[in-house]
Amino acid sequence: MSYKVEYHIISGRVVETRQCRLAGRPGEKSRARRAPRRAGSSSEKKIRRNESEAVKRLARTINCNFGRGDIHVVRKYSADTLPESREEAEKGFEKLIRKVRDFYRKETGKSLKYIWTVSDRDPKTGKKVRLHVHAVMNKVAYEVLLGLIDEKDELEYSYLDNRGDHTALAVYMIGNGKSDEANRKKWRSSRGLDKPIFTEPEIIEEIHEIQAPTGAEIRENVLNLDEETGEANAYLRYVLPSRPQVKGSRVLLPKPPKRGGKKRE
Repeated sequence: MSYKVEYHIISGRVVETRQCRLAGRPGEKSRARRAPRRAGSSSEKKIRRNESEAVKRLARTINCNFGRGDIHVVRKYSADTLPESREEAEKGFEKLIRKVRDFYRKETGKSLKYIWTVSDRDPKTGKKVRLHVHAVMNKVAYEVLLGLIDEKDELEYSYLDNRGDHTALAVYMIGNGKSDEANRKKWRSSRGLDKPIFTEPEIIEEIHEIQAPTGAEIRENVLNLDEETGEANAYLRYVLPSRPQVKGSRVLLPKPPKRGGKKRE
């Protein structure tokens, strides 16, 4: 037995709405068990699916925790300081982020929020490139960061803007760090980051193209229909002018315009 539902995922000012079928009975909690991981069991299709889901998870985390004034930095190594492996680069950047974290706490009295990933791929061609590291974090002065790395290394530094939805940055970071191992951890982060809110699924009569609320900026809107089975699923992602209000377990989202409504003459 299955039923059609609609639910929302809220990450900062970004709202994702999904319509799909769920197996089971309405109100029944799923107890799906994850199959044990086995070496060598990853197919190309699974890797692509995992990469796509990793992008969504990373985008939601960035949208929940970072915005205008925070920074995106890229550490590039010189020939003399280039790590011999991803693992060595990870260990080296962990030491660097500890120094940045200590500095930030002394300056602000707050805990530094950050996300970083080691990159070794060209996101367009998939070919290997020189190891480098991408990081998103609270604002720390360029001069401070530059003083914490080897003087032979390079550091690219840019501010995040107020667009609200940083999916493009997540695509770039995951694409640069793309690995042949489906289950490899895609990024590392500080503790205590805000998480996206998932609303309870609500039963709907039909799956259709989803309407965005008035004033929302639409980033993605798709309606997929399987020609063989006739099954459909819909997905909408949009940005609101401000974060939705949360009252208890309820998220107050603006209502979209009614479908099929006739204009009054």
